[in-house]
Amino acid sequence: MIVVVLVAGAIGALAVAAWSLTLCSVGARSAARPGWDSRWRNIDEAVGSGELVGLTRDEVVEAYGEPMTTDKFREWDMVYWLGPERKAMSIDSEWLVIKLEGERVRKVEIARE
Repeated sequence: MIVVVLVAGAIGALAVAAWSLTLCSVGARSAARPGWDSRWRNIDEAVGSGELVGLTRDEVVEAYGEPMTTDKFREWDMVYWLGPERKAMSIDSEWLVIKLEGERVRKVEIARE
């Protein structure tokens, strides 16, 4: 009986610790980058609705700034780091990746790495 209580208590403590880390991570992320939550909503809506497809490269740059120079996602034409992955124990980053056809956006995704 005592062993079961100790194990249950340890599991509960781990769950609370994980939940606390998640809240601290999200809070720190939001504090470190003002507008973080609204930026995510805007990116999610833009990608989900397909509204970026058909925009010119210049229109994307006007909305999101110059893309990053990185060795990641070489098959994509424009890459933007969005921040840490949005999940409890994030170990990866999320990226907005854009494929152009000529000067117009052909494909957009949120990639993880």
